[in-house]
Amino acid sequence: MLFELINEHSFVAINTAKMAMLVQLSEEDLAHLIQAAVRLELERALGSRRNQNPEPQEQLLNLNEVMQLLRVSRVTIFNWIRQKKIPVHRMSKKLFFKKSEILKAMLTNIDKKK
Repeated sequence: MLFELINEHSFVAINTAKMAMLVQLSEEDLAHLIQAAVRLELERALGSRRNQNPEPQEQLLNLNEVMQLLRVSRVTIFNWIRQKKIPVHRMSKKLFFKKSEILKAMLTNIDKKK
């Protein structure tokens, strides 16, 4: 389902049948809706990994890959590292992130906001 913002309290929900519905929500309700959607996608990503055979090595991501995965800026990643919201591993001057740790951290941070 896709969402298009109309104004600060309204958005259009468009489903795959090309039907549109105008819904009015408070900012709080919209925030809860977004959190639920993000949580669902993260749980799907973690769930699909749990059902597979364990990988011999953990998948390591560099800074740019984490930025693409989470769709956030470099500044946001560094702020989250400083605030200890996401774990980081350093090898000399390079930063590496374990994908599973990043996904778990995002789920944990969503739950803390409730």
